[in-house]
Amino acid sequence: MPFTGGAHAYFISDGTVYSIYRCILLKNEIISRNLFQRPLDCVILLLSAGHFCGGIFKNHELVTNKSFHRYVIRAKQGTTQSASDARGSAAKSAGASEEKDLGQQEIMVNLLSKVDAQALYSCIRLNSISKLHQLFESNKERKEDFLKYIREMRFPPASSTFLHIVARRGTVEILEELLLLGCDPAVKDDEGKVPYQVAQNRTVRQAFSKFRFQHPDAFNWNVSQIPELAVMSEEQLRKEVEKKRIQREKKKERLKAKKIAEHQERIEQEQRQKYLALSDREKRALAAERRLAASLQRRCQIVENDGSRCFKCATVLPVTHFEYCDNHFCSLACLQQHRQEHSPQLV
Repeated sequence: MPFTGGAHAYFISDGTVYSIYRCILLKNEIISRNLFQRPLDCVILLLSAGHFCGGIFKNHELVTNKSFHRYVIRAKQGTTQSASDARGSAAKSAGASEEKDLGQQEIMVNLLSKVDAQALYSCIRLNSISKLHQLFESNKERKEDFLKYIREMRFPPASSTFLHIVARRGTVEILEELLLLGCDPAVKDDEGKVPYQVAQNRTVRQAFSKFRFQHPDAFNWNVSQIPELAVMSEEQLRKEVEKKRIQREKKKERLKAKKIAEHQERIEQEQRQKYLALSDREKRALAAERRLAASLQRRCQIVENDGSRCFKCATVLPVTHFEYCDNHFCSLACLQQHRQEHSPQLV
């Protein structure tokens, strides 16, 4: 009779106690001789004290396996890792890396007072280089602390540097000043992006490239992903100027055509409103006047094109249009609507 306990299921056969992992059993499966006759496809994972291993089995054959060791920080048990970190060794776990980052951030936060940090951030946010220099002048003995704060401080939620923030805001002047103060453009945020990748517009990206051109040895420009500044020849500059001139002229022409179209549309709307305000008798009279004016080579001056408009919607009549009882319509739909609203009248 099998019985279970923990992760194992136990059974007795020929006076010997055997155990099998319960996860190998199918749902509601009973241990019997048939169990060992079917394929036992499974994955077995083992872990203990930072040692991890796993294997994939197809029936009785091992398909693949993997084992590794990772240190995991626990409360009050980081002595070994701390000693390793003190020797300059790389952290072996995400927990150790996070502990390092948190410790560094705590140091940076305590580097400046809250008032000084707010004043510094205000200068950068307002794109005020003069106020930033005044802040340095008033704190000469602590200038190095300010510079360290500017270069290494990170801000949530993406662990952004001052360069990331300024690049997103698109403030070029303070961006160049931060680069001069030593802010590294190759530092990435938690999303793996350098400041150049989060630049708001083309002007900011050009400022990065210009600084690289002026200071080729200042930073690791390849890691920063900032491209070299393209230097154009006189011929290229002349073509660029001509191209921009043509673009400006085309833009002016488009604006002029747009204004003309809008003016014509306003005139057309006014004419339609005037025509719709007339009664059917007046519309027929205008149509008669138009025919008379055409025969006498003159034009009726009451409303422009009023004698050749649809009696219902006031649009200009096409060459082929509909007519009944001297009423003129642009479409059959307008004619039918007019007949439903007015009984036919003979002139």
